[in-house]
Amino acid sequence: MENTRKKSHKNLFNAGIVLIVAELLILLFTSKDRSVSPNIFDDNGIFFINYVLTLIYLINVFIFHGTVFRFKRIHYSFFLIILTLLSISAFTLNNTMVLFARFSPWVSYYLILFYIAFLGLSYIKEMPGFLRWLDFFILGMGMVLVLYFTIYLFPLYHIAFLGAIFLGISLHIIVPLCVLIAGIVLFLKLQQSRIDRAFFLAGIVVPLIITAVFLTRWNTLREEIHEASASIITRPDNSLPEWVLFCQNMPSDEFSQKIIKGEIVYDVFKNLWNGRWGSAGFDEVKRHDPLVNIGIAINGDIDIDNQTRVKILKSQYNARHMTQRKLWTGKDLETVDVLNNVKIFPDYRMAYMEKIITIKNMNSWNNSQQEAAFTFYMPEGSVATSLSLWINGKEEKSRLSTKEKADSAYRSIVGVERRDPALLHWQEGNTVTVTVFPVTPEKNRKFKIGVSIPLEKSGDKLKMKTVYFDGPDTDNIMETSRVEIESKCEVSSIALPGGFESKAKDVFLYTGDFRPYWEVEMRATPLAEESFSFNNKKYRIKEFKEHKIPVNINKIYLDINESWTLDEFETILKQNKDLKVFVHHDQMIEISAENKDDVFKELKSKNFSLFPFYKIKSGNETLVISKSGELSPNLSDLEGSEFLNNLTSQLARENKRFNLFQIGSLSSPYLKSLKEFQVFNFATGSVNDINKLIQEQVFHKSSDDPSQIDLANAGISIIRDTMSLKTHTAPDHLLRLFAYNRIMKATGRNYFNENKEYIDEVLSVANEAYVVSPVSSLVVLESKKDYERFDIGENKNSLKNASMQSSGAVPEPSEWILISVFTLLVLLLFFRKRFFG
Repeated sequence: MENTRKKSHKNLFNAGIVLIVAELLILLFTSKDRSVSPNIFDDNGIFFINYVLTLIYLINVFIFHGTVFRFKRIHYSFFLIILTLLSISAFTLNNTMVLFARFSPWVSYYLILFYIAFLGLSYIKEMPGFLRWLDFFILGMGMVLVLYFTIYLFPLYHIAFLGAIFLGISLHIIVPLCVLIAGIVLFLKLQQSRIDRAFFLAGIVVPLIITAVFLTRWNTLREEIHEASASIITRPDNSLPEWVLFCQNMPSDEFSQKIIKGEIVYDVFKNLWNGRWGSAGFDEVKRHDPLVNIGIAINGDIDIDNQTRVKILKSQYNARHMTQRKLWTGKDLETVDVLNNVKIFPDYRMAYMEKIITIKNMNSWNNSQQEAAFTFYMPEGSVATSLSLWINGKEEKSRLSTKEKADSAYRSIVGVERRDPALLHWQEGNTVTVTVFPVTPEKNRKFKIGVSIPLEKSGDKLKMKTVYFDGPDTDNIMETSRVEIESKCEVSSIALPGGFESKAKDVFLYTGDFRPYWEVEMRATPLAEESFSFNNKKYRIKEFKEHKIPVNINKIYLDINESWTLDEFETILKQNKDLKVFVHHDQMIEISAENKDDVFKELKSKNFSLFPFYKIKSGNETLVISKSGELSPNLSDLEGSEFLNNLTSQLARENKRFNLFQIGSLSSPYLKSLKEFQVFNFATGSVNDINKLIQEQVFHKSSDDPSQIDLANAGISIIRDTMSLKTHTAPDHLLRLFAYNRIMKATGRNYFNENKEYIDEVLSVANEAYVVSPVSSLVVLESKKDYERFDIGENKNSLKNASMQSSGAVPEPSEWILISVFTLLVLLLFFRKRFFG
């Protein structure tokens, strides 16, 4: 009889373990794909499945022990199983009644470890010493986290008991309290020695120490912000916004990022039902982090408003995509498929890349309409040249319009009428944004973006850098990539990432897991002589030759930040000891032997620098030397500030360029924007290259010829000529890249001021080449009536959307007439011969 009972006990316990695994799989599977049988696997259905399974097991335990009320007869291992099942049920219920937003990753790992140790108490008597001590240590750590959950939910305990009549669902609120009590009672019952107690107490102490360190750091940062705010007010130069000065001096580690995000992203004690999504224009999933919560509860939040926090996060923590404007939520969207189609033209040092992206709405509610937002990062000098949206299964191509018209149409249709548009906008720093609406659970949404890309030449090698993106979740994404190399010469030394297979001569295919970014390399081929013609103009390429101008540098300005090394600083001073060297710190400071160490230490502590070019004279006598990191504000982030007003005023007044030498290849977003607007004579290299230029009294200069643009990275210049009788078989990307560079040059000095006279001229250039720019956008609307209503006409005298077949000459209107007349004459001669002999 006793053996039978032990066997039944073992079977029931094993069944509990199997049930725990089953409930976890149900929770994980249905959380990952909410589109599976939505009537059953919606949030409520998932909860009731797990809750009913838990109740069935609970009833079986009571039946096995023969009573409901005599708990002492129930073996403690069953309590461990039941409390774990109730915990899983509570986490499932949280998907419907959101008391905790999505946990920070460390919390999830912490909980998994704790519940393994919690269930491990069932085997504690059979464990060897070191495993026993480890179990007690993890149990002690877990008790601290469970205590936190118990306190967090304490204000809702009255709801738990009052609502218990509804199938006992509200009692899930007190599950952490029950786990806490059970953990302490079982430890006291099962511990056998002083070592057991020592490890358990050590487990409690470790998270408390971590919390104390966190709180100390939190309080220190609050004081630093308060002191910085006070010092900013007394600074002689207040042209930069206060938040920029915070960014320059604030640590850029993950800890500081948590503190800055604060209530924008994280749950707080004072609001238990604040949803799943970020606020204040910050589109990040709402998270629950106990450390952040405790920091706010004990030390108080930092004294920075939400709008300023968002600006800091954009500039200092690479969170710009999270701040993209959206009219609808996109919280349940996933990117499920990416098709890359690439054609490389090594003879022309350029490429064209299309990305066809499929988006899925994982929400179980069929009427859920959500908006997908993407940020695409393009190689330097690239331009977006096509956009398509699939509507009712058919690819609909975009029209190019002014940025304002396209934006107005999109906002009106998405915000009020809720129909099918897609919008592509230019952004600073070689990026574009795409928004697509609506994405519903009923059908996946698909769109296509095309980008014309200059290749990068280094020595005898060519490199194509691909376009990558931020957007809806990419965890379950599949990728197919096709690369075709089109050349009249034999292309050698082709290097692609692993997984690509050759399908034909110079055609390669990859299918597999998603790779956000990759490159293609090959040996450079001779430049093609063919051209591309359009509108009585032809476009051809030639080898880039550096244009050098004579200079007489007598003043050097160092743009110093944390990316500089002391050796670089001292080398420049040593090599140019006969010249005046300045830095900017509230004002221009001339470097001397007495102040150089203090000045460098002060400026080196800044995360980034924004050099005030308006405080120096452009021309041949000055040189700015810069070195940058990846992060800084964009020009648009500074809009309305005295700094930007002063800068743009000078750019509008003076037509001369600043001489800028950049140490290394990395440009900050601030410098990248100014460089893109072509306000610099720009050179890059090492510290020794600077000395060589100064000694030779020459500097690099971009061409001022309106019929030529230079793509120095690709080692080519694109020339615009009058038409000739030669064949024109070059890709149309020559005109597109030529036009984009011409637009940026014309826009650069006017983009942020009130002078808008230039817009009509550059818009006609954008229309001809069909390129996205600061003044032009691409938009796809559902019907012709929509285009007519918003006065977005069909693009005439334009290349229109780029495609994989874009190459050769496009016939002019006069050429179409000649072709038609020639065809008519051939037909007349044919019929005359046939009918009249």
